[in-house]
This record gives sequence, C-alpha cells and structure tokens, in this order.
Amino acid sequence: MTRASDFRSRMWALAVAALAGTVANAGAVSLETTLGRGYLAASLSGELELRAEETYLTLTYGFSKPPRIEAGTEATSVEPLSPVAQHQFGAGIDHALSRSWYLTGMLSASPRAVDRIPFRLAELGVTDPRLPADATLLLIASRQSLGATAGVAYDSAGLSDLEYSADLSATATRHWLGRGVVFPGRLPWSSVEALDVLRPSVGALLLWKLDTELSIRGSFFWYSKDPVIAGRFTEGCFAEQSSADATQGSACSNAALLLSQAMAANHLLEGRFSQADAVSGFASAPVLVELRASVTHRFSSLVKGQLSFTFDRYVPGQGYGQVLSTKWTLKPSEAWRIWAALALQRDEPLDDPRSRTPSDPKPMSSGLLTVGAELSF
Repeated sequence: MTRASDFRSRMWALAVAALAGTVANAGAVSLETTLGRGYLAASLSGELELRAEETYLTLTYGFSKPPRIEAGTEATSVEPLSPVAQHQFGAGIDHALSRSWYLTGMLSASPRAVDRIPFRLAELGVTDPRLPADATLLLIASRQSLGATAGVAYDSAGLSDLEYSADLSATATRHWLGRGVVFPGRLPWSSVEALDVLRPSVGALLLWKLDTELSIRGSFFWYSKDPVIAGRFTEGCFAEQSSADATQGSACSNAALLLSQAMAANHLLEGRFSQADAVSGFASAPVLVELRASVTHRFSSLVKGQLSFTFDRYVPGQGYGQVLSTKWTLKPSEAWRIWAALALQRDEPLDDPRSRTPSDPKPMSSGLLTVGAELSF
C-alpha cells in the first residue's frame, strides 16, 4: 500500500477513536525485516503527531543488501562478490485538509554506495610483461538516488456498512549510476549516468462492515532511458581505453562482459530501482506496469489477515512476475502491533513463453519473508 492509503487508514482509525471518546496516540515507531533469495532488508520508521488528528511527521530509514554474486560457469574470472548495502533516508508530512481529504508528501535520498570488483588479468587472457603476474583490473560500480513523492487521498470517513476511499500519488526519482575502471599503471576512467524514473499510482478501497477491505492499485513506471542497460558496463564504455591501449581495452571489455553475465544471473542490476517486501515481492527487472489486488479481514480485535496478488509487467524484453502473498497482524494491546508476511513469487523472463527455445532462460520461483512490529505511544 502507498503512504497515502496508509494515511487514510490511520485517519479513519482516529475518527473511530474520537467517536468512541478515546485519545489518539501521539506517535509510533516500527521496525520491519525482509529475508529471501539472498536478499536482506530492514526498515525503521517513526511517526510523530504535530497537530492532533491533523498533521503527522514521518521519518524513515531503510537498509537493503542485494544477493551475493557467485562466480559461475559463464563468469569464471569473476571472484565471488557481495554487493555493498544500500541505505535510504526519508522524511515526510501527512496532513488532513478535512475529515475526508488528505495530502501526503515525502523526500527520500540514498547516499552513494560503491562496489569494487577485481579481475585477475591473467584469467582474462591478458599478458603484459610490464605488469606483475598477479596484476588485477578493478571495475567500480556506484549508485545513489534522490526522490520525492506527493499524493492526495479521499475517504468517505463514515461508519456505515459500506465505506470507500481512493488515492492518487506520484513519485519522481533520479538515480546516478556510476562506472569506473582502474587498470594497473594507467590513469583511471569513470563515468556517471543519470536515470530519471516517474511512477504515478492510483488506488481504491472498499470497507465492508468495518472489518473487511477490498483494495486495488495500479502503477505505471516511466524511465528517461532504457533502465536495463543504464549504468551497465558494456564494450562501448571502453572505446576510449581500446583506442589508447589495445591491452587495456581488451581486458576491460572481457571483464565487462563477464561481470554483466554474472550480475544478470542474479538480477542485481535489473532490480536496483525497487525495494522488496513480502507483500509486493522483489522486482527482478525494471517494472513497466504493476497491478495489485488484496482482501483484508479483521477476525477480531486481536487478529487481522490479508491475501494479495501482484502482477508486474517488466519493461519490454524482460518478461513478467507474479506474486501471491499473505500477511497476518496481531494486536495484543493498544500499544503493540506485530505482523508477519510471506510471498511466493514466479518470474517469467520471456515476454512470450510460447516462443521459448532450449537456450532461453527458464522461469524462476522464489520466496520472501517479512516480520515487523510497531509501538504506539
């Protein structure tokens, strides 16, 4: 769910509390962890009520660790690589214009994260009597981003058997994707490529008898350039090195191709523009369109369950993904809320599976587990 729909749920709960004569909480702190397929992520968020039942400040911190890249048969010159973690910080404001209309806004930033990947020149087939036998070529890949989200939500804000809400939001993010080469005895080479991503999203929710929610959401992703190749190492990246020094250019090209194969096998580059959790899954390629439907039922004041289905159409040539997930939330007291979610995901790497040949990649299945807790005060 988006922050706008989360805000809608919170404001509806505050309205119920006010009608019941109770006092709203002044804030909350939550912690969530996600594990799966070598992926590790954690998030910490805090919420503070700035103006009673009207304005909230949200601060977030996120940590994600991409899967380890193993040297395989297609990349025997690549040493096992553990990509560095990505950190993300965010700050946002949620504001109620009235009982039914709400605004939300957020800024987020990920500081520069740098991966350094060494290649032994001898294993790349490069021999140069001027260099030591154990000389290495170093490829450097970096990434950082800055984004902003704005949204508006409407809530019927009643207590009848059938209530509804809708929200519209847009997120704009700029990614800076860096590449660099350090060759023994030569001047280093580097380049930074900017990629802009715009994500409009619209959602709707029906609330039946105050305990059953039916929700749908659709999102579209626009990229300023091809996100599959943006920031990648390719042979074209090393044209300058090749013209200046045939030995250096050949080594760089070999290393770039091997690294590209290794990363593609683990979907590191393709999935770098999204985060993962056990409700939405892990996008193994840049997403073009995302559709999600879910049903949530409150069985009692203690237990709430959710079942969701997500369909991701990746950019052309990258196939699609399907995610079936369930999330269960326990509320043992007014202050505490704990939850666990499990997602089963299947990725089809071809746009049309009927055209698959023996040499084409096969569909992949994976799972994600998320656990979290929230303390309100």
